Amino acid sequence: MTNNSLSQRAREIQEIVNNQPPLLSTVTGSDWSQFMSCIHAIQATESALEAYCAEISNQIPIKAGKAFLFFYGVYQALFIQQDAITNLFCSLKSLNIGDLNDSGIKEVFDEIREIRNDIGHPTDRHPPKEYPKMGSPFVQINPTPLADNICIVTDYPEAVKERQTKERQVFAVLKISLITIPPLIKKQETAIIRILDNVLEVLKKRCN
Repeated sequence: MTNNSLSQRAREIQEIVNNQPPLLSTVTGSDWSQFMSCIHAIQATESALEAYCAEISNQIPIKAGKAFLFFYGVYQALFIQQDAITNLFCSLKSLNIGDLNDSGIKEVFDEIREIRNDIGHPTDRHPPKEYPKMGSPFVQINPTPLADNICIVTDYPEAVKERQTKERQVFAVLKISLITIPPLIKKQETAIIRILDNVLEVLKKRCN
């Protein structure tokens, strides 16, 4: 963890709120409990993601079982981190710090959230909104030897039925994606840094 980390920013936000009586008297009850939960989740998830990045930086092949554990853990950590940021704004609503409405940040969050949902719900995935006739997809994930990439194979059986004719046999409609994980972690980190820096700027102005 560096002084320029998410954890450091979260700690600064916590110190400002907890050490400024006017702010602390406003953020009370369930808001304060949610606020502290969000701060802890931001710090804990950053620690988990740093541990993953340190592990794969060794460039040593990783057994499949451990790689699957990494993938499930990494994407759940990213998911929790997003929720922590969203709920941080909820917990500070009485301070009117604004909303999480940056379209660029939303695109980053949505991209990562969709991948997480593929991995987290492989046997019961919702049909894609863009292609409702494709039906419910079913997902398989496979790690690369260094556990820095994940291959996602998505099967659309309803699309097979849609395209099947007596004259033409269609055996599968697949989407195969190779996802490189460290850049996604960095992309989300960059987005959250922007968010936390904005929160810090607003809170510091309130204290002056």
